[in-house]
Amino acid sequence: MQEHFMDMDSVQELLRMARTGLWTIELEEGREPRMYGDKAMLELLGLKGMPSPEECYRVWYDRIDPDFYPMIETGVDEMIRNKRAEVQYPWEHPLWGTIYVRCGGVRDESHENGICLRGYHQNISDTIMLREKARLRDNVLSNLCQCYYSIYLFDLDNDVEEAVWQEDYIEKAGEFPKGSLKVYYEKFIREHVDPRDQEKMRRAGSPEFLKQILSEERPVYDIDFRRRYPDRVQWVRSRFSVAQMKDAGVSKVVFANMNIHQQKINEMQQEEENRKALMTAYEAAKEASEAKSNFLARMSHDIRTPMNAIIGMTAIAMSHSHEPERVEDCLKKINMSSSHLLALIDDVLDMSRIEKGKMQLMDGPFCMDKLVGEVLTIIRPSAEEKGHLLKVDTADLKHRRLIGDSGRLRQVLLNLMSNSVKYTPGNGVVKLTVKEVAQRVAGFGNFVFIVEDSGIGMTEEFRKYIFVPFLRDEKVRETHIQGTGLGMPITQGIINAMQGSIQVESEPGRGSRFTVTLSLKLDEDGHKEEDVSGKIVDAGRHRDVFFGRNARVLVAEDNEINMEIVRTILGEAGISTEGAFNGQEALSAFEASEDGYFQAILMDLQMPVMDGYTAARKIRESAHPQAADIPVVALTANAFAEDIAKALAAGMNDHVAKPIDYERLFGVLEKCLA
Repeated sequence: MQEHFMDMDSVQELLRMARTGLWTIELEEGREPRMYGDKAMLELLGLKGMPSPEECYRVWYDRIDPDFYPMIETGVDEMIRNKRAEVQYPWEHPLWGTIYVRCGGVRDESHENGICLRGYHQNISDTIMLREKARLRDNVLSNLCQCYYSIYLFDLDNDVEEAVWQEDYIEKAGEFPKGSLKVYYEKFIREHVDPRDQEKMRRAGSPEFLKQILSEERPVYDIDFRRRYPDRVQWVRSRFSVAQMKDAGVSKVVFANMNIHQQKINEMQQEEENRKALMTAYEAAKEASEAKSNFLARMSHDIRTPMNAIIGMTAIAMSHSHEPERVEDCLKKINMSSSHLLALIDDVLDMSRIEKGKMQLMDGPFCMDKLVGEVLTIIRPSAEEKGHLLKVDTADLKHRRLIGDSGRLRQVLLNLMSNSVKYTPGNGVVKLTVKEVAQRVAGFGNFVFIVEDSGIGMTEEFRKYIFVPFLRDEKVRETHIQGTGLGMPITQGIINAMQGSIQVESEPGRGSRFTVTLSLKLDEDGHKEEDVSGKIVDAGRHRDVFFGRNARVLVAEDNEINMEIVRTILGEAGISTEGAFNGQEALSAFEASEDGYFQAILMDLQMPVMDGYTAARKIRESAHPQAADIPVVALTANAFAEDIAKALAAGMNDHVAKPIDYERLFGVLEKCLA
C-alpha cells in the first residue's frame, strides 16, 4: 500500500492544493535558528528559489503579528517537551497581505545536535473568514431579534412561509410552522390583527402587492397596525424587505415585526398637540384677521370723519374768502380735525412699534407737578364740555423732580384720563391721584397713578380683552363714541416698557378705576428740564429774533407743498430760504456756496436720488469750510426714538418731527444761529 504514497511530486501537489506546507526547525545553541521548508511551504512563505535556512526562519518569524509571539513560544515549548502542539495566528504574507495560519508540530527525538521540530503550516484564511462571516451573521440576527419580536421568510413564487424567529409562546404553540404563505398569513390576520387594521394588512402582505411595491430601488416597505394580544392591543410596525430578486422581480421577502406601542402613543399625542396648536394658531390668526378687518373698517370711518371735515371746511373757506370771520372759523375747525387725524395715525404707529418690540424710551429730567398740570390743561376743555368734575390729588408726593420719559408717561395719563372723560356720561366725576409709596431701591421712587371715574364701566368679560388691539366693547360702539381700540394696548405697552404694571377694576354702571405703578429715578442733581410744550405757531412774532441776522437756511424737501409751507413760515419770521428737492441737490447747493452763505440746513430724510442720511454724511465729509460746523436739522415724518438716533449718527444736530411744531423749530434755529 505504501507504494501509492512514494510519488513525492503528487504528494507535494496535494499539499499545495490543501495550502499546507511542511517544515523543519533546528535550534542549536550558538547558532541562528534554521527552517527548512518543502515547495508548498516556501510558496506559503512567499519565497522564490531556495533561500538559506537562516533566511527562511527570519522571513517566517519576522512576519508574525507581535501580539501572538507569546502564544507561539508557548507552543514551541510544548513541542520541546515531547508534546504535540498547534496554534493559529495571523501572518503578513508579502504578496497576499494578512492571512490566517494553522501551525502544528512535534519534536524529532532522533536529532542529535540541538533540538529539531517538524510540523506543518496551513493557510486557513477562508475557514477563518467563513467563520467570521457566520459570527457576524449571528450577531446581526441576534441584534435584529432584539428589535423585531418575529421574523419570517416569504417565498412569493412558491407560496411558502418559514419562521426565522418567533415569540416564545407562538413557537411553543406551533401556530406558524413552515407551510403555505397564503394560509398562514390569513391566519395571522384573523387571529392577531385588530379588526380595524385587517384589510390594510391583508393587502400589504399579498404577493401581488409586494411584487408591485418592492424593488431594488425601494427594498423596504413599512406599515403600522394594532396587534391583538390575549390581554391587550398594542401598536406594531411590520417591515417587508427584499430578500431575493429573480428575473428583475421580487421572489423572496423578509417579514419582520417590531413593537412600537409607546413610540406610536407618543407620536399620536404629539400629533394631537400639534393639531391643537395649529387650531389655536388658526383661531388666533382668524381672530386677529377679523379684528384687523374690523379695525380697518372702523379706521376708514374714523379717518374719513376728520378728512370730511377738513375737505368740507376748506371748500366753505374758499367760497367765503371775503368773510374773514367765517374763514377763521373754518381754519380752526380744520386745525382741530387735523389734530384728531394725527392722533389716529400716532396710535396706529405706536401700536405697530409696541407689537414689534421696538418701543424705546427717552429719559430726561421732568417735574411731576408740571406734567400733571399739562395733562389737566389738555383734558380740562373736554371735561368741562361734558360738565364733569375734575379732581386731582398729589398731596402724597415726596419727590417731584424725576428722570424718565415724561412724554410717554404723559401719553399714559392722557389715554386713561381721556377714556374716563369720554366714557363718563355728562356731569360725572373724573379723578387723578398721584402718590408715592415706600421706596424700595436707593435713588428710585415708587409712584402710583390712579385714574377713576363714575362712568359706564365695563363687564367682567370685556375686562379680559381690554388690552387686545383693535377690540372695543359692542355697547360702547353703539354709543358712536370715536376710538380705534388701540389706546389701552398702547398704554399697557408703554407701561411694560417702563417695567411697571397696570390694574383694572370696573363694574357696569359704577365706573372704572385704573391703577398704574411705576418706579422712577429721582433727580437728585437737579437737572434743568427742557421745555418741549407745543404752541400755536405765530411766525410773525419771531421776526424780531431773526431780523438783521441775514439768516439763510437751505431746505431739502421732496414734497412741493411741504416745501412751500416751510419756506413761507420761515420767510414770515425773517429767514431767507433756498430749496433743494433731494439730497443730491442739497449737497451740491451746499458745496457750491461760499463760506457763511447758509447758516443752517433743514433736511428731510426720505428723498429720491439721495436720502437725507447720506446727504448729511457727505456734507460732513466735504471740503467746504463749514462742513464740520453748519447745523443740520432733520425735518421728517420719521418720528421714533431710533429715527432720531440714526439722524444724529449721520451727523445731524437735531430732529424736528412732522407735522412740524414750528415753535420747536424756531427754538432749534434760534439756538443754531446764536
